[in-house]
Amino acid sequence: MILNVLKLLTISLMQAMNSLSVVSNEESSVDLASQDFDSNQFNKLVEKLKTLLQDDDTAAAAADVIDELYQLPGIGIYQRDLKALAKFIEAYDFEQGLEILDKLSIS
Repeated sequence: MILNVLKLLTISLMQAMNSLSVVSNEESSVDLASQDFDSNQFNKLVEKLKTLLQDDDTAAAAADVIDELYQLPGIGIYQRDLKALAKFIEAYDFEQGLEILDKLSIS
């Protein structure tokens, strides 16, 4: 009896948590993507990050530049790539990070 109640409670809580995370993700994506995008500043930061990675600079310095990128208005369109880039940098896999940066460069 108690196990059945606990199972139902667990299922209900998981459904509620999933619903809340979807709402939260939708709100943050809208906020990030709805702003005007500054491609000049974006390109400057991407080039700065490329230089750091090519020089095998510290992950901390590269992480600071990624933080600056996240602060740019309209950066939401690149959120997935920036997350992947941050993971590669945290793992000191700068070559993979450079490949992502090559994809991100805007003419």
